[in-house]
Amino acid sequence: MSFSLIDEYRKRILDVCINTRTSTSYRFLVLDAFTSQLVGAVLPDTELVKHNITAVQRIEQRRDPRPAFDAIYILSSQKYIVQCLISDFQRQIPRYKGGYVYFVPMLDRENYMALQNADNTGYIKDDFKPLLIDYNPIQSNVFSFKYPDALPVYFNQNCFSLVQSQIEKTTKRLVSVCTTLGEYPIIRYYRPPNPPPAHQAYTLSYMLADALQKGLKSYADANPQFPWIETDRPRSIFLVLDRSVDLKGPFLHELSYEAMEHDLLNMDENNIATMLPQDDQENAIDALTEKDPVWVELRHMYIPDAIGQVAEKTRIFERDHKEFSEIEKASTGDLKTIMLNMKGYMREKALLTLHFNTVETLNDLTEKIGLIDVIEVEQILATGLRSDGKVAKNVIDDLVPLLDDQKVSSRDRISLLGLYLLYREGLIDSDLRKLCAHAKLATEDAQLLVNMKLLGGRIIKESLQDRRIPKPTQSREVDMQHDQILTRYTIALEEHLMALAQNILDPALFPFITDPSVSADSLSYAASTSSTTLPRRTKAQWHDRSPVRGPPPQRIFVFIAGGMTYAETRVAYEISKKFNKDVIIGSEDFLTPQTWQRELGRLDMSLHDLNLADLRPEPKVPAYLFEPDVEPAPVKVALQQRQAASLQVPAANAPNKISRVQENHHRTATGHAPGHFDVEKNKKKGKWTKLFK
Repeated sequence: MSFSLIDEYRKRILDVCINTRTSTSYRFLVLDAFTSQLVGAVLPDTELVKHNITAVQRIEQRRDPRPAFDAIYILSSQKYIVQCLISDFQRQIPRYKGGYVYFVPMLDRENYMALQNADNTGYIKDDFKPLLIDYNPIQSNVFSFKYPDALPVYFNQNCFSLVQSQIEKTTKRLVSVCTTLGEYPIIRYYRPPNPPPAHQAYTLSYMLADALQKGLKSYADANPQFPWIETDRPRSIFLVLDRSVDLKGPFLHELSYEAMEHDLLNMDENNIATMLPQDDQENAIDALTEKDPVWVELRHMYIPDAIGQVAEKTRIFERDHKEFSEIEKASTGDLKTIMLNMKGYMREKALLTLHFNTVETLNDLTEKIGLIDVIEVEQILATGLRSDGKVAKNVIDDLVPLLDDQKVSSRDRISLLGLYLLYREGLIDSDLRKLCAHAKLATEDAQLLVNMKLLGGRIIKESLQDRRIPKPTQSREVDMQHDQILTRYTIALEEHLMALAQNILDPALFPFITDPSVSADSLSYAASTSSTTLPRRTKAQWHDRSPVRGPPPQRIFVFIAGGMTYAETRVAYEISKKFNKDVIIGSEDFLTPQTWQRELGRLDMSLHDLNLADLRPEPKVPAYLFEPDVEPAPVKVALQQRQAASLQVPAANAPNKISRVQENHHRTATGHAPGHFDVEKNKKKGKWTKLFK
């Protein structure tokens, strides 16, 4: 079975819902804005209902009291959320019968003491427990923190006082990623070679790696069974990098389907392209995610290949479903089959139509804005080579015509100048200003290019005597296929992962955070930890005649502080497939050429102008949470207790069916319909029959 971080993450949450032993059979699940987004991304309410979760509620919102039912709380550890929790049990009659509380991540001492001093005796069951799910599993091999302020916090000199606290938050989340998979990896970090004086953040990767090592050790000390994975799995490796590892990559237009969607189409927070027709937007629900197998197959294909693949899939689909297009010729029996399968047919057809329209839109946009010409020059500047593999000379002659072309957007002109600066390893200030003026760029656009020096880029030369001759950064071997010509730049991460997978990664560029003499590629947990730390779970094997399988694939974690590109996530999948590894990549957020330029422009802003989310005041506890109940509490409690006692709960493996009487009781007691029910009439006795006892 293929690896999926999303599946492992879902298991963590379901484990809480299933194994939390409450005193009432039906429970409420109480979330806040942060945890609601985490849980809702992987578990719809309809699936939670199957595990006796009556309803999902938000702790900051108005809620009717349900004192006959227990609640499972999954909450963030913010101060005002803790106060919202306190309001639930400091009422005259508590909002629920009792609470089982999980915090994401664990509480700090101040909030813990606030809860202890609030006299929660009898309401809080057990103790407050940590639930390490404080990250977003975006895809099977990709995670994100959805924190777009990371780049300025790390590299803006006005944010120096915030760096340490941000490192602590980040490493707590990275510990959560590791513990979700039960991994205790060997950690290596990126050490920039010869960092210039302006690059004051060159120790960022080391600071993150060191904090991660301490966080994992602290977790292992508190949890003797950690790590809890197969003993024959090779020991995992965690590469900690920062955005300075590759300054060219975020400027480049990536021609894969997924990357171009986010680059050229206006994608909203639900991954829906608002530029597409309204019908396509409606069909995009659950599309462009791993619930959509067509998208999973297409996402890393280059647009010309994706167009051909969608056309072929459409042809095969129409061939295999002729009966739907020739419905007037169908017999009565065939019509019944067609109607039963109509919903699935319409959904699959809508998805194929969506993808066909999307790739066509991307192809049309590429031609309309002259993107191919821009991409060709981008590749010359990034590699120092022309498409025939020859060393590029006089590249200014390729650049200037595009700076004059009205079809080329200001965003693309900024990218071209940024790549030219990196290609030349800097220009004198007056030459840079002349080029920006020629490209009709604003002063702030020129400044965002200069800000690359804060990430280690060599941008401004002190004098004309500082002559650094540009050299090719890639091999001269160039594949002449159409997709390779326009994507011949090899991003830095691909080179590093290739070397790591072959166990030849330079230890000077990527030192170990602990003993550098450790061999990182082939160590298994069985060889590197004692049996008391990692107990084996074995069973008799003489009856197993299945083919002998090799050890599970090694896992390689990659974290890029400051943002990752879609080209880097594509490479993670490609290396996984090529070397039989599970490469899991993550960052605070994604970067496209547009967001990369925006964040570079924030690197010289004041704290006030940055308007960082972490510096905004926390919301206050809503006053209505402390308002008394409208209905007299004793009457309501007695009614709900009688109704709760009348509810019969099916066994875990029983069908999700209840009678009409139980349905009415459930609605009255909880205010919500149960997730799945059916009504069956006993025709012989002429009365309603319960479907479970």
